[in-house]
Amino acid sequence: MPNSHHKPAEPWLLYRSKISYFSGKVEAYLKYKQIPFNIKEVNHWTLNKIYWNTGVKKMPALEAKDGRWLFDSTPMIQWLEECYGGVPVLPKDPALRFFCSSC
Repeated sequence: MPNSHHKPAEPWLLYRSKISYFSGKVEAYLKYKQIPFNIKEVNHWTLNKIYWNTGVKKMPALEAKDGRWLFDSTPMIQWLEECYGGVPVLPKDPALRFFCSSC
């Protein structure tokens, strides 16, 4: 995950699959927090693009126009929570947070 926690100037690009639970988790989070994003369905070519930029063939993935990439739904949401702030979706209590992050 990137170290820089500044918001990109343009919407994120969410690489996802409609049948992926984890893609749905990230998409629902982005909508709930009203974080601007566009959707790109994953196919062979986009999965390779994700691999070339992240080192893993894994989706969902988020791409910012400035070249930043996020992947793995739970760390993505944690990073976005730090970046965008507002009312957190994860509890502050470490034990409760662990159970919520395990989904």
